[in-house]
Amino acid sequence: MGQKSFRVILGVIALQMFAVPAWTQEKVRVALPTISSGNVFHFIAQEKGFYREEKIEPSFEVTAPMVGVQATLAGDFQFTGSGSASILASLKGAPMKLVFGQIPKVLWWLFAQPEVASVQGLKGKTIGIEGPGTLSDVLTRDALKKQGLEPDRDVTFLGIGPVPNWYASLKGKTVAAAIVSDPELYIRAKSDGFREIFFYGSHTKGVLYNLATSDKLLRDRPDLVKRFLRASLKGLRVFLEDQPTAVQAIQKIHSLSPERAAEVYRLTVPHYHPSAEIDENTIRGTVITMAQVLGIKDPLPPPERFYDFSILREVVQELQATGWKPR
Repeated sequence: MGQKSFRVILGVIALQMFAVPAWTQEKVRVALPTISSGNVFHFIAQEKGFYREEKIEPSFEVTAPMVGVQATLAGDFQFTGSGSASILASLKGAPMKLVFGQIPKVLWWLFAQPEVASVQGLKGKTIGIEGPGTLSDVLTRDALKKQGLEPDRDVTFLGIGPVPNWYASLKGKTVAAAIVSDPELYIRAKSDGFREIFFYGSHTKGVLYNLATSDKLLRDRPDLVKRFLRASLKGLRVFLEDQPTAVQAIQKIHSLSPERAAEVYRLTVPHYHPSAEIDENTIRGTVITMAQVLGIKDPLPPPERFYDFSILREVVQELQATGWKPR
C-alpha cells in the first residue's frame, strides 16, 4: 500500500471518529394538546436545526391534556404542552412543574351566532362548553360574571365534548355561542359571519399551552431540560423576530394561504412573551381557577409550588451573554 493511500485511509478513520453519529441524538417526546400557532415555534426550532444542535431528536405528538400529563409523570414523555392540565395535576399532588411559558394568558374567544350582538345578548341563550366542572365551564362562568351576567340564571350551558366539537357545534347551530380555541379558527369564525363576544385573556387569568415536566426529570436530567429549553427558546425568538419564517411555518401546519397565515401571525404574536417566563400573579390566578375546577377550597399551595423557571432563566442569560440572534 502506498503512503498516499495510507494517509487517505487514516483521514477517513479520523472523520469517522469525530463525526456525530445519528444514534447520539437523544429522543425527546413532547405531548401537545393540539398543533397550533401557540406552539409552532417548536417546529421552527426543529426546521432550523436547533434541537439537532442540542443532540436532541424531538417527537411532538398530539395527546389529550391529562393523558399527556400522566404520560409525562410516568416518563413516557419528557414534556407536556398543556400548562393548565399540569397545574390541575399538581393541585392533586402530582410532582411536576411549569418550565416554559410562551403565552401567559388564555388564548380563547367566545363567538356567537350572528344575531347575538353582545354579552347581554347571551341572556336566555345556550353556551357550549366541554362539560360541567371543566376548565371551559369555570373560565366561561368567571368571564360572564365579570361582564355583568349571572351564569346560573342568565344562560344555559351545554356539554359538547372535547375541543374539536366546539366550533362544529357553533357552525351547526347546536349552541348560540361557543369557545374558539385557536387564532386560525378565530379568523375562520369571522369569515363565517359569527360574532366575537369577548376575549378570555381580557377577563380571566390563566395559562393553557405551556411546557411542563416532571420533578424527576428536573432533578435527574437538568442537562436535558436545559438543552430542550434552549432550542425551544431559539425557535420562539425566530417566531417573534422573523415574520416570513413564522408565517411560512403557520401556513405549513394549518395548510393555509400565505395571506391567511399572515393574519394568524398578526393575531397571535402580541400574546407571546419573549422570555417565556410567566409572572407569579398569572400562575396564582391559574391555580385559583383550577382549584375551582376541582372544588378545592383555601388554603391553596403557594404559586412557586407549580413552576420552576430557574433553568429557563439560565438559558435566557446565556443567550444574552453570547449575543445570539435569530438567523
